Amino acid sequence: MKKLSPDQKEGHFDDSLEESRMEATTKADEDPRTAVRFPVNLPIQVVTPAGEYEAQTENVSASGVLFLADKALEVDTSVELFLRMPAASIGAKEDVVVQCVGRVTRCSSDSEGAHVAALIDDYRFGKGEGS
Repeated sequence: MKKLSPDQKEGHFDDSLEESRMEATTKADEDPRTAVRFPVNLPIQVVTPAGEYEAQTENVSASGVLFLADKALEVDTSVELFLRMPAASIGAKEDVVVQCVGRVTRCSSDSEGAHVAALIDDYRFGKGEGS
């Protein structure tokens, strides 16, 4: 996975997709697990107060993400996730980086690793730097 630029990590994102974000956002009083989930397996960067590492998504929705990590995260841990959506898979001219801010809602471990569910409190779209 291509590393994100410092500008992308610092929140210098293009707000031109704000309307799409608003359409995809669920109501705050809805159960976050009722959102439609998409089985998407993509590498993501995970940033926590304890450090930064790479993981793999298992599914993604407008209100949350389930990812497979090498280590378990405690419930209520703050997370920042950077997910690069390949241009070809979303019909765009260039990759789109989705910056998500949220918190861990559950975590379970098995022989594959830690399956971490995070509720997304906010997200922004940014342009990627190519594949």
